[in-house]
Amino acid sequence: MLQLIVCLAVALILSAINFGSNAALQAILSVSNAALIFSYIISIGSVRLKRLRGQPLLPSRFSLGKWGGVINDISLAFLLVGFVFSFFPLAPSVGDPIWLLEFNWAIIIFSGTCILAGIYYVLGGGKRYIAPVSLVKEE
Repeated sequence: MLQLIVCLAVALILSAINFGSNAALQAILSVSNAALIFSYIISIGSVRLKRLRGQPLLPSRFSLGKWGGVINDISLAFLLVGFVFSFFPLAPSVGDPIWLLEFNWAIIIFSGTCILAGIYYVLGGGKRYIAPVSLVKEE
C-alpha cells in the first residue's frame, strides 16, 4: 500500500510541474526518454560487443541465431537516432529573444548527471559497488 501512495505522490508532483513551467516538464520528459534509450543502448551494445569479440553469451531461453548480430546493429542504429533527437527542441527558435523558454534543457541535465556519476565512480564508488552476480548463491 505504501508503494502505491509513493507512486501517486510522485505522479502528482510531476504533474504539478506543468503548472509552474512547461520548459521544466519538457526537460524532465526528455531526460527520462533519453535515459531509457541510453539504458537500451548500453544493454544491446554490451551484447553486441561480446558478439564482436567472439565471447560466449550467457544462456537464455531464446536465441536470435545467426540474425542476432544484424538485429543488434539495426536496434543500435535506431536507438542512436532516437537518443540524439531526444535532445532537440520542440520548435526552432532562431533569432527569438525568449529562446530560453523553448530550449531543451535535457542535454544539460543528462550531461551533468553523467559527469557527477563519473566523479562519484572515480572517487570511490567503484570500490564500494557489489555486483548482483556475486550475491547469487551457487548450488
